[in-house]
Amino acid sequence: QYDLPDNVSAECRDLLGRILVVDPEQRATLDQIRTHPWVRGKGPPLPKAEVMSLGSISIDEIDEKLLNIVIESGYDRETAIKAILENSYDDAAATYFLLVDKSVREMQSINIKDEQKPTKI
Repeated sequence: QYDLPDNVSAECRDLLGRILVVDPEQRATLDQIRTHPWVRGKGPPLPKAEVMSLGSISIDEIDEKLLNIVIESGYDRETAIKAILENSYDDAAATYFLLVDKSVREMQSINIKDEQKPTKI
């Protein structure tokens, strides 16, 4: 059993409920996760072969807005920053990088919509 902060969306709650299942046979598959509405955002499902490359980032590259969301979710600021900078495989870093990925996809979706608008003559 786990508690989620009130600011976690219904779609995110649903996804976490499907992932955080003890029985692996009942747990969401990678295909189910990648096509879930929360992961997709407003865009199409992620391609199967696409894997987010984390690479190393500097403290100046950390998105403060996204970091604050991680902190509001109950993580200590210094611990979260350390985990992000070290690409740790812990929940604080995972939360941050999922938010980064979601933010990037939302921006791409906005850019695609802007490109599809007819130009005025």
